[in-house]
Amino acid sequence: MSKVNNGDVIPASFTGIPGILLATGPSLTRAQIEYIRPLHAAGDVAIFGLNDAYKWCDFLDVFYFCDPRWLDCNPDAIDYSHGEIWTQDEKVRAKYPGKVKRCAGTSGQGLCKTPNRIHFGGNSGYQLLNLAWHFGIREFYLLGYNMDVPQGKKQHMFGPHPKPLNTAHNYKSFVSGFRQIAAPDRALVTNCTYPSALIDCFKQQPLDEALPRFEDGTTRHIRITEPKDTTLFAARPSKEAASNAADRGASATEVQRQDRSVDRNRSVLFGTTTRDDSASEETGRRRNLRDQ
Repeated sequence: MSKVNNGDVIPASFTGIPGILLATGPSLTRAQIEYIRPLHAAGDVAIFGLNDAYKWCDFLDVFYFCDPRWLDCNPDAIDYSHGEIWTQDEKVRAKYPGKVKRCAGTSGQGLCKTPNRIHFGGNSGYQLLNLAWHFGIREFYLLGYNMDVPQGKKQHMFGPHPKPLNTAHNYKSFVSGFRQIAAPDRALVTNCTYPSALIDCFKQQPLDEALPRFEDGTTRHIRITEPKDTTLFAARPSKEAASNAADRGASATEVQRQDRSVDRNRSVLFGTTTRDDSASEETGRRRNLRDQ
């Protein structure tokens, strides 16, 4: 196995496709996991997850944990077999040779662009973002990145961490780290978490608006190698959009049916059925991109 700076080589395996990153904030739901399952099966997205996300998502391409004590509390995680297991801890890699890979890490502001090295950022969600960047992801969608405990909610999707894991998180420090990511890199990220303390760090948009599905479960997503050209997002008249949909084998009725399906599922996925003007505008923009 190749090693770089005491870490393993991180391959750019997912260059050109979007990445969905699963943290374990209280907003993450099983319905969201099932929503992205067909997107992953169709090869439209790569899935990255951290810590307990593996318990809900059995199709992670990359599974990351930072704290070796977390593994002590979840020993079955080492047998996760769908995707690669990564950590920043050298002792864990040494204990499980061939099963666990290590990404070298250091302190620093912004995403680390040095090959095969990440910045810690004070939390594993930040580390997962930097790791996904090295895997070639340049279009990120975040789920479970609350970075706070919403009123009346549990700390994580599963509740509090068991002892001896830290249960007192410095969320303000976490958010400050994300704010230090360079603006061009932050522009690559869409935060599909609601509510989220990262509201002023990244564009925020519901998952079904950011990655709307067709009836076959796919997004027909345009694969990218560079940041998206925002000129592609200009809204088109609805008749033209319907005409283009027909050209690719979909009828105007199908497009309308998809919109109705999104509305029906919104309460399950996001706890609301309200579509504001900005969300509706973004839906048109995403549909226009699909139609190109």
